[in-house]
Amino acid sequence: MSERISVNSYEELYNEFVILLSDLLVVPLEEIEPQSLLVDDLDADSVSFLELSYMLNERFGIQMAEVKVDEETLNMNLVSGLEKLNRIGGDVTFFEHVKAEAIRRLLTVHATADGIAGMLLVTVPQGMDPMTPVKDISLIDLKKFGVTANWDSVDESVLQSSLADTLPTVDLDTFFPQETRERLFRAQRVEDLVLGIQGRVPDDISPSTPLNQLLLRDLFRFLTVGAMARYLWDVYRGANTTTPMS
Repeated sequence: MSERISVNSYEELYNEFVILLSDLLVVPLEEIEPQSLLVDDLDADSVSFLELSYMLNERFGIQMAEVKVDEETLNMNLVSGLEKLNRIGGDVTFFEHVKAEAIRRLLTVHATADGIAGMLLVTVPQGMDPMTPVKDISLIDLKKFGVTANWDSVDESVLQSSLADTLPTVDLDTFFPQETRERLFRAQRVEDLVLGIQGRVPDDISPSTPLNQLLLRDLFRFLTVGAMARYLWDVYRGANTTTPMS
């Protein structure tokens, strides 16, 4: 194993990560792309993920959180399994990271007000044009859609700013109560989840499949090389607070 290195951007970490994957999975570098599925395309398995965790610590000093999950939990319904993991607490694992990123991006992947309303199974607020672009909807406008949040946890200027610009920067655990986070996650289909984590839908799963029809272990199948690298960059950046943002 080569010596530990420091990286200053997501791009640097991604390039080094691909080299590790190529060595671990015995896949030529040129065959590994950001949208390659780790399981379906590159044949990664549970042993591979364990070995990868060790290699990441050796190469970058990345200590991945222990996956607080057993075989029984992995075979639980996806939504229920994630709720169980959340109750256990502890460091943020890949599973919790996926859930948080999906919720964070969920409300901003829709182009217009009627898209948000449709996802939440509510009507467009009275007086709001259904075709209002998301960029013209403020964070405080979520209240009109019936979303419960801790509005006092952020500055007034943030509440009045564009939802698309502000939601990605908000601390979800502080801003959204647990009940709201569960509601937002349960509202998603596979295609929403994949957009949220910037992953990819395996060929044998319909994008319109409700999340509650999947198992917790299925999350690994949506994981692309790029999505995994983004998770690792978040972990690395959190452990190295002086690392410049990318």
